[in-house]
Amino acid sequence: MRKLGPMRKLGKLSLVCLSTLILGGCGMRLQTAEQTRPRGSDFQSGLYEGYLALARGEFAEGDYLDSDSFAERAITSARGDLVLPEALEARRLPAQEAGRLAEARARLIKALDGGARARDPEAAAQGQTLFDCWMQEQEESLESVDIEACREAFYRVLAALEAAPATARAPAADPAPAAPVETEPSVTVRALDAPPTPAAAGQAASPRNPGTFIVFFDVDAYELTEEAEEILFEVVRAANESSAAKILAAGHTDLAGPAAYNEDLAQRRADAVVRYLVQSGVDKLRLESESFGERKPLVPTDEDELQLQNRRVEIQFLTEPAE
Repeated sequence: MRKLGPMRKLGKLSLVCLSTLILGGCGMRLQTAEQTRPRGSDFQSGLYEGYLALARGEFAEGDYLDSDSFAERAITSARGDLVLPEALEARRLPAQEAGRLAEARARLIKALDGGARARDPEAAAQGQTLFDCWMQEQEESLESVDIEACREAFYRVLAALEAAPATARAPAADPAPAAPVETEPSVTVRALDAPPTPAAAGQAASPRNPGTFIVFFDVDAYELTEEAEEILFEVVRAANESSAAKILAAGHTDLAGPAAYNEDLAQRRADAVVRYLVQSGVDKLRLESESFGERKPLVPTDEDELQLQNRRVEIQFLTEPAE
């Protein structure tokens, strides 16, 4: 792709980097990366080659900070260690682009974790390095042509990764009969398979109003599980496509524990969902949270009974602001 000249690139270097460059420090990771031989998987070897190419390109432009960064990722990949797509927090990104990058990264992670690393290691590695290229160019925001080149190439590769079938799993053997136990199942029930709650009654899914999503939580916890984040990824997509005025995150608990404690726990769960959506680019002005504590169980239970489906946050798309 077309790049900036060395003098223009030098403007982004810090004085610390310039001084260490004179002493032979900054920018020297490229040499180490070039002397490293990959010994990991095909995917990691692909990452090594992709990051090495990015490091060489940035070094040639005089951008020694980013050259070092890409070179370090090439070295780590060559060792066979896990390297994930660059986190959004690692870059100072324009606010108007953060949401699109967050969604793109989430889709890439989903494709990689869905078997793309093993199924098509070359394309998977290319997708990851193109995403990091887009991140780096977007932070600079100097040349729209460079940003567009990385972004469009990334989306082409991502589309191919998402179109490919997920890695097939071998059929599991029939389990031997086991005596019933009184502990709860660890699975998370997807919201769209559950019956609508009274609050969502009459809200048919449509481009204007996608309906209601539900995420579930572990006992006495408000941290998002991996299953919850998968559902929230769909919420982000729905938010980007919907014209619903407001999105309400309503927190709930089961009946175990004191009512006042559960009221606070439910609010923490709702706040965790709102925080994830904001970090993923959803406008915080569209988001509201509310706590119902243990007052509206999805599944009626006895007092102090643990019930997975009651430990939840319902995300409702509202055509009018919530009262």
